[in-house]
Amino acid sequence: MQHRVGSPKWGERKDGCRRMYRITNVYVNNSVKEWISPSVLNNIFRKERIVYFENHPEVDERCGVKGNLVITETMGEFLKPCPCTTFYTGCGYTVLNYMHNCPLTCTYCILQAYCNEPAVMLYANFGDLLDELEMKVWKPRRRLRIGTGELGDS
Repeated sequence: MQHRVGSPKWGERKDGCRRMYRITNVYVNNSVKEWISPSVLNNIFRKERIVYFENHPEVDERCGVKGNLVITETMGEFLKPCPCTTFYTGCGYTVLNYMHNCPLTCTYCILQAYCNEPAVMLYANFGDLLDELEMKVWKPRRRLRIGTGELGDS
């Protein structure tokens, strides 16, 4: 099959955004093991590519930045005020960080340079996220602008 000039390459969309990398290795923190169905993981990923770890995973950097997925829990807050640019009036935006890094390789995205860890991290403690939303948003009946694009793709 010949590539036509002006048409996107395989795995690339016309807007410059590429397909997701193929996740090769999955690293699951033992602290979240009970929250994740092993059958779901085994249906998506090859069983021999799923590694459980205690403190910090030793990821296979030969897979590239986007070839590893680490499923763990966040130790901090999910909702944070937007850091905004220094010396400017704050935007009032709230950032929801449920992941770190991004499985996409969009050429225009700053995350390609900003997040240079050897894996995409997904935080699995969604119960804590719901508790935080309850405490900070729903219970006080606050209206917030919430987005997810600071440390992961929105």
